[in-house]
Amino acid sequence: MCGIAGSLNFKLNIPLLTKDLFHRGPDEQTTFEENNLQFHHHRLAILDIDGGRQPMHYKHLTIIFNGEIYNHLDVRKKHQLNCTTNSDTETILHAYAKAGPDFLQDLDGMFVLAIYDREKQQLFIARDRAGKKPFYYFTKGNQFVFASELNALRNQLPLTIRDTHIQQYIRMGYFYKSSTPYNDVHELPAGSYAFIPLELPTVQAIKWWNIHSF
Repeated sequence: MCGIAGSLNFKLNIPLLTKDLFHRGPDEQTTFEENNLQFHHHRLAILDIDGGRQPMHYKHLTIIFNGEIYNHLDVRKKHQLNCTTNSDTETILHAYAKAGPDFLQDLDGMFVLAIYDREKQQLFIARDRAGKKPFYYFTKGNQFVFASELNALRNQLPLTIRDTHIQQYIRMGYFYKSSTPYNDVHELPAGSYAFIPLELPTVQAIKWWNIHSF
């Protein structure tokens, strides 16, 4: 288990974020900043302890990733990727550079990821088929903030409770679809991805996998 967080047009409180996500990744805590973007990664090192450090960079792309790709070596063979480490993070980064979001169909694993493309000035975010790994995000005006846990967002932002969603939870016992207890905070749906412009972030989730097809 790792923890990821990031922001556009919002300055993260890194010490507080580290405190909130430390239990998800005690091995390394690393921050990347460029212009109006911040990435923060808490790592629990499993694959390639030395070569799998994040954020990871390749050409014009930078990634933070939480999860594990069980077949990442098969993905390397299929796409003929020239990687230099044994990390599944590098496999994702190279596969995205070569095939774009279509590479998600090749992955067998659990994951959430955020890739910064400095050429296109956008973020690519994605979540695994079953939604095993969490991804929560806040968006309002030109601000976009995401994290692996709601508590991390709550302690970064002046969030307000959304009464209708609390009532929904009391009635059904769970939050429906991408709902959360807070205004302007959503959960990226399972089996979805989105492209987010850096200057004026908007999230329009696209389903890349649907269980009904199977």
